[in-house]
Amino acid sequence: MAGKLSKLATEVGELSKDVKAILQPVKQLQDSAAASRDAVGSLRADTQQLLKDEKTHEAEAERAENAAVSAADGAQHAASSAKAAAKAASEAASRKPARDETIVVRQAMLGLVLYV
Repeated sequence: MAGKLSKLATEVGELSKDVKAILQPVKQLQDSAAASRDAVGSLRADTQQLLKDEKTHEAEAERAENAAVSAADGAQHAASSAKAAAKAASEAASRKPARDETIVVRQAMLGLVLYV
């Protein structure tokens, strides 16, 4: 019986070594799977942040475009107003004052000077 127990103990020892040899690659696969899971989670978080940043940039670009259009419209309106004012000033400068107007202005100026 002692021989059978010794033989059984030897077989159990060899089986134990075999189990350890089998478990080592399984442990490595588990570690690799955990690292892959962490990497995928990090990539997911990065992708979500990139999408959020992209939406923010699109909104900023749209606001900038609207501001540029508004500024261009304002500049065009200002240019039209300036052109109209210049035309009116040019027409006014090219007209000669009527003699009657000149006399009235001179009399008014004399009146101011006399009453000062």
